[in-house]
This record gives sequence, structure tokens and C-alpha cells, in this order.
Amino acid sequence: MEIKPREIAFSVAIVFVMVALGFLLGSKISDHIAETNEEFTTATQITDDQQFQYALDTDFGNVIAYGNLVAEQPVSADDLDGEYAQLTKITEQYTMHTRVVTSTDGKGHTYTRTEVYWTWDEIDRKKESTETFTFMGVSFPADKFSVTAHQQGDTIYDSRLVRHYYEAVDANMVGSICTQIKDHTIADSNRFYADAEPQAVIDLAVRQGNIAIFLFWVLWIVLTGGAVYGFCVLENRWLD
Repeated sequence: MEIKPREIAFSVAIVFVMVALGFLLGSKISDHIAETNEEFTTATQITDDQQFQYALDTDFGNVIAYGNLVAEQPVSADDLDGEYAQLTKITEQYTMHTRVVTSTDGKGHTYTRTEVYWTWDEIDRKKESTETFTFMGVSFPADKFSVTAHQQGDTIYDSRLVRHYYEAVDANMVGSICTQIKDHTIADSNRFYADAEPQAVIDLAVRQGNIAIFLFWVLWIVLTGGAVYGFCVLENRWLD
């Protein structure tokens, strides 16, 4: 591949344009992340139940509250020990599939064959959940909290071809939420940061923002390099 002087000059122009666009987009992304981080860094940290109740009474605004999250109507299953805030039974079936595989031998001859393979495929999902939680001693609807489930217990085989397992949310947890208190209640769908105190939640938000900016620039540099390379591999006779 021969690179001509005009192609070099045009490639430099492409780099300058991409860098300028990168700074423009990057600044908008940084501004959005800064606004999001400000919700965390300026929020009042609450670690006491009485303070939380006062914040609800006075519509305190943005807070990061740390305390116990307890399911008021815990659920259970006959083949699983314990009680949980949420319990999802996932049933899978061992299913046969076929696919056509193409291969080429050393002489360039192409052959196709039908290959059989087996996978565990989900065939049913049933979820039970508490209707309400108490958080820091105050009762809220369950949908006020976004909680993370984990597999609980072993996979149970109902037969050779059917099995099930459970994804569960513990009935009693401690952690933080970042929320806005308005109209004497918290916002909807607050992410619950299990086992995380308020400062840890702030540090996580800032760290995730920095990672997002870093990934943007990595992607943009790769895209810029690809644009320059794609331009150079073309004949570009119009530059002559």
C-alpha cells in the first residue's frame, strides 16, 4: 500500500476533525456525568432512623440513606431453605438442536454436514415477591427499591432433561440508597447498594463516571485510527 503525500495531509486533517469532535462529544459526556455525580456528592448522608424519618417529614431532598432493608412478607419454597424478599424459580430443559457446519479440506473442496448439539434452555420462570419493605423502620412498596438477585442453593434436577434453580433476594439486608425525598416519600426504583455505606456509594459513582470517560476516549481513538486506515487503503485517485 503506497501512501502519497496528499493522503498523509488528508489523514492529518481527518485526525484533527475527529479530535475536535471527540472533545465536543467528550465535554458533553463529562458534563452529564458531572451532573449525575453531583446528585451523589451533594446528597445529605443519613445513617440514623430518626434522621430518616425527619427527612421524610420535611421533604429534605437528595439524600443517601444507609440502613436495614427488611421484607415484610418474605417468600419461600418447599425445596429451598430460608425466607427471601424475592424468589424466582427458573426451569430449564435439555434441548437438542441442529445446525449446518461448512468445512473446507486441503484441496479447497467444501463440505457441509448437520451437527447436533444440546443446550439447557429456559422454559419457565415464576417470581414471588414481598409486597412491601421496611427501610430504616419505614414501610414502602417493594417497587421503590431495585435489588440485585443471586442464585441461591444448588441446581435441582427434576429429571434427566429438566432442572430448576432459584434466584433470590435476601429478606434482611443492610445498605444504602441514593434518592430524592419528596411528598413525604422516596423516589421510585431506587438502586439498593447492599453492604455499602454512603461514602462507598459516592466513590462508586465517581469511579464509574471516570471509567465511562476513559472508555469513550479509547473507543474514539480506535474509531479515528480506523477512519485514517480506511482512507489510506482506498485508491483516492481524486487527490491526484
